[in-house]
Amino acid sequence: MAIYKFRLLLDDYDDFFRDIEIKPKQTFADFHNIIQETFKFEGKELSSFFLCDHSWRRGTEITLIDMTDNNSGNIMKNCVLANFIEDPHQRMNYVYNFLDLNTIYIELVKIISEEEKGVKYPRVSKSYGELPKSKIKGGKIPPTVEEPVFEEELVVPDENNMEEEEVQNDLGEPMSGFNEITEEPEENQI
Repeated sequence: MAIYKFRLLLDDYDDFFRDIEIKPKQTFADFHNIIQETFKFEGKELSSFFLCDHSWRRGTEITLIDMTDNNSGNIMKNCVLANFIEDPHQRMNYVYNFLDLNTIYIELVKIISEEEKGVKYPRVSKSYGELPKSKIKGGKIPPTVEEPVFEEELVVPDENNMEEEEVQNDLGEPMSGFNEITEEPEENQI
């Protein structure tokens, strides 16, 4: 029996790919499960496969659950890979978590004529590069927030020792009668 060998890529990560081998008679649910395991997704979010043309334009969608009113959708557990592979270099997108839009680009890179004896499919046959931390657990890791750096130490005036200074207007001219901190008129000026 033949084996499909798919290459999985991430957008903006040139130093990363995974090759997954799977039997043509296995379902998209089997493919989904090995992707979940490989990418360490939590498995709590909706996901879909989209068949694509050579320009990565999406076509047919194969969903994890049926989201149609009449139960006529393509559901992963009911869709056998061989029934949807139309091209020897078939392209697909796998989208996990539609809120964070984790998209994996998939391309059929080889059809192996015979399966290896004693090997359980699907399997990851080749791994290159480390999985980006932002893709682990199905979400984005928030950027770290650094403390602001001040060139000069910030001095907070002591209310008991506050001295009045003249405040300048936008033209640099002194404005008498205003308190520097509040820029409100002084009581004796009203």
